Amino acid sequence: MEPCALEVNGEQPALVGKLSLDLLVEEVWHQGRVSSPANVTWIHDGRGWHRLYFDCGIVFWRRSPIGPVAYDMPELQSRVEIVDLGRAFGFAGRVITDIAVPAIFGGAEVALGFDSGASIRIRNVEDRTTYGCTG
Repeated sequence: MEPCALEVNGEQPALVGKLSLDLLVEEVWHQGRVSSPANVTWIHDGRGWHRLYFDCGIVFWRRSPIGPVAYDMPELQSRVEIVDLGRAFGFAGRVITDIAVPAIFGGAEVALGFDSGASIRIRNVEDRTTYGCTG
């Protein structure tokens, strides 16, 4: 059984060969617990911000003139925090060498490779987005 074909909405930015100045994620907290570790991923390449997010197994790419900010959602008893993965895992200031968007079972994934040999995979399965780093 093969995974479903992947659908991408928006144009994947030309980030290969560019510096990743910032790599941030919006971490959603609900009633004091993390409900989505990487609801939206933000990449800054020196020319602008790129938002990466998922919905119903679809990969969405959008440009944004400004970066993310933390905010409260009292109606949902939730808060969005900004987490700096670039600094935490050494991706900030590294050149992006590869972007892979493989089809996976039950969702979608985007993997970024860096000139240090490290990589990050942002994966959405069953409407929950997580990340994993190697290297």
